[in-house]
Amino acid sequence: MAVTNVWIDEKKKRCIICGLCELIAPKVFTVTNKTHVNKNVNFSQYETEISEAVEGCPQYIIKMENTKNKIIRLIFLFVNPFSI
Repeated sequence: MAVTNVWIDEKKKRCIICGLCELIAPKVFTVTNKTHVNKNVNFSQYETEISEAVEGCPQYIIKMENTKNKIIRLIFLFVNPFSI
């Protein structure tokens, strides 16, 4: 499934700036004093690296969405439109 979106979710935990995501996927992530998802990246070209960064993040704050997630969410909303 193609990766359609990648983001850093710091609502519950903060990035510790370990640099692992940038080491794994330097075309996708930049780590300075804060971790950033690079703009204008075709995420589907780096699906394996993004998945590894998501799984390897010690704070579990890297999130990704793929076409499978979107399809499942749309089906759920169709079946249960009051879940919003």
